[in-house]
Amino acid sequence: MTGVKVFLAAVIIAGASTVAAAGPVAAILPFEGKDKSRGEELSLRLTSEVVRKQAFPVAERNQLKNALIELAKGDSGIFQTENSSRLGQLVGADFLIVGEVFPPESGSTLRATMRILKAETGVVIGAGSAEGSMDEIAKEFSATVVRTVSIYAMLSNPDSPYTVLLRLDKGQNPRYKIGETLTLKFKVIKHDQMAQARVFLSLYSIDANGNMILIFPNRFSGKEGILVDKEYTFPDAKDDFEWKLVPPAGHETLQAIVSTKPVRIPGERSIDPSGFTVIEGRESPASYGGIQTQLKEDKKGDWAAERITYFLGE
Repeated sequence: MTGVKVFLAAVIIAGASTVAAAGPVAAILPFEGKDKSRGEELSLRLTSEVVRKQAFPVAERNQLKNALIELAKGDSGIFQTENSSRLGQLVGADFLIVGEVFPPESGSTLRATMRILKAETGVVIGAGSAEGSMDEIAKEFSATVVRTVSIYAMLSNPDSPYTVLLRLDKGQNPRYKIGETLTLKFKVIKHDQMAQARVFLSLYSIDANGNMILIFPNRFSGKEGILVDKEYTFPDAKDDFEWKLVPPAGHETLQAIVSTKPVRIPGERSIDPSGFTVIEGRESPASYGGIQTQLKEDKKGDWAAERITYFLGE
């Protein structure tokens, strides 16, 4: 089977100010690297770009600095991913932005990578990479940040009786190579015993260019409905295909949407040669406009969503 891949050059950065903020909140940590001052500068410029767009609040710098000092292990001062939940609580952040900036290889060109962690679990839900000047990188990252936050906020439903769990076979911050196969395990759990025990899960793959494909359900697996509290595997051992990763390289994302009735993103068209349904256009907040309407109007608040990101390299 042609590999289905997912991209989300994404960063969710928001933060707690002295006043409680509505919607997702995140913190932008200093970027790591040999030159700590350069990492601090990129973090400040990215924060400034996000604040300028007035998309959502960003964590107060001094509060973040004090929290990092409290949580830092040893003398390295490097934030440990396992502390993501505690840091989120200390600064009131739902998401953490972490990354690394590399020394210029020629002239003034810098290279940087960025990851978005869900503070509660430490799972990577978005990522991006960029090259150029400090300002160019900050602007590129901020653009993907705003786009991603919009999508995540659109699909956030704190009142849902369901939670979607996604787990890749290489862990929370996985890296794959082109040509490798990938396996995803997913499970829907419910927090309300009165909630429906059979639900519908749509799983979308977004590649490094933002192209979207509906990979589950599909004509191979044939599962329109799934049971809550039961773990499923994609591809399943009984499926007659494997998930082989193909170009383009980059950060890719899996987006899961669970509802009590089948729901589809507008723009889905006929099955392509790989056997999966392709979504017209690229992932953007607009891509989810129709599905948000369906979820809010038809699903009576029971819907839930989650995403996970991985890196695909040469």
